[in-house]
Amino acid sequence: MTDLLPLTESLNFCSLCGGQGFTRLYEPDICRCQSCHVYFRNPRPDQALILDSYNEGETFRQWQNELGIRSRLWKKRCSLIWAYRSSGLLLDIGTGDGYFLDFAKNIFTVEATEISKTGVEYARARGHNIHKGTIFNTKFNGKQFDVITMWHVLEHLPMPGRVLVRARSLLKQDGLLVIAVPNETIPVWSARISRKKTHPFGRLSRRQEIHLAHFTPASLTGLLKKQFGFKVLGLGVDDVHVYGRQQKLPGYYMNKLCSTLFNWHVDTAMVVFCTPASKP
Repeated sequence: MTDLLPLTESLNFCSLCGGQGFTRLYEPDICRCQSCHVYFRNPRPDQALILDSYNEGETFRQWQNELGIRSRLWKKRCSLIWAYRSSGLLLDIGTGDGYFLDFAKNIFTVEATEISKTGVEYARARGHNIHKGTIFNTKFNGKQFDVITMWHVLEHLPMPGRVLVRARSLLKQDGLLVIAVPNETIPVWSARISRKKTHPFGRLSRRQEIHLAHFTPASLTGLLKKQFGFKVLGLGVDDVHVYGRQQKLPGYYMNKLCSTLFNWHVDTAMVVFCTPASKP
């Protein structure tokens, strides 16, 4: 049985856009910003407790037993980036165990950040240049990156809005920002039609994924454009269906079509490609 994390940290502003108008929609911890429409946890666990949970390394150990499956996922993600950029300097924020870099290094010169000691150890064992820490306490020596990636990282961050500002400052003016996050459209719809006001995202537990923000295609693309000055180049399906793939293929292709036609879909995960619209 997993242990629920205590909700000891409260915010008086949106962790994405900084807006002070938000509504508590689901008890005990789901608020929705009235400005950017993103759902975020408030109150939430203390950040030191969250880091301790990540440092236990259970997720990283599980990943090492899934390298064959994960290699297909990373190859597909690299092919998505290739459609927009095919060379240059790439920064992977929150690289985890660094397995993405094994594939990205065939296209780009790569470096990365990671806050988990366990993740850093795995990534450095693969021979990668990993900065232990955040993009705020890492010295990049004036580098500007052609590509910055965040693969299922934004939803974990305590202050994702500030990270987007920092990432934009590290990106070349014609650079590419790639963000993949869970697509919460179906959970949100299900919660809205529930007469019992069912919690859409579940309680936060130790040794499991700890998501502090929750996005839909409209809220994420709107946030990037209106709040952070990015031009959205495309929104696609992040093909996490390498797990249990065969039974999910029909839905995957349907959502790919919706993504192509409407820049919107209801698949499990989404990926957004954007570039700075103007100078900061």
